[in-house]
Amino acid sequence: MAILILHLGSNLGNRQEKLNEAINFINKEVGFVFSQSSIYETAVWLGDEQDKMPEILRKQAPFLNMALQVETLLEPINALQLCLGIEDKLGRVRKQKWGPRRIDIDLIFYDDKIINTPKLIVPHPWMQYRRFVLMPLAEIIPEWVHPVLKQNVQDLLGTCEDEGVVRVLGC
Repeated sequence: MAILILHLGSNLGNRQEKLNEAINFINKEVGFVFSQSSIYETAVWLGDEQDKMPEILRKQAPFLNMALQVETLLEPINALQLCLGIEDKLGRVRKQKWGPRRIDIDLIFYDDKIINTPKLIVPHPWMQYRRFVLMPLAEIIPEWVHPVLKQNVQDLLGTCEDEGVVRVLGC
């Protein structure tokens, strides 16, 4: 049994409904969701490229985000494939990088494994730069140590330079 940490986001349609539907599918197909963060609302994150992005990307609706802890029997690549399938079932369309989405499911951690393949990188390579990822993670796994950076999630949040507004909505 492995512990899989997922991050979910949605900024199209009924965002909270999409998060709930994703959790239901994850429970059925990926593994048992035994812990989940509150839901957070955040502005769109475009990283250092924000000034270069088209206005339509900069003016997207805010995201709802949350983190999950999942017990799984799946290997990491199989968990990724099932999560991508769940995104498809829930209407995810991949037209444009950084574009709006009904649902986004990212694999953040898989136990303490370090995976670097063309299809999957774990830990997620951008998590430490994104306040909207770190805040839900810090709520449910503050002491989890990033196996590459050797810092726990709470410390990563404390040193994160992302100044984006992330506000908790509730469970």
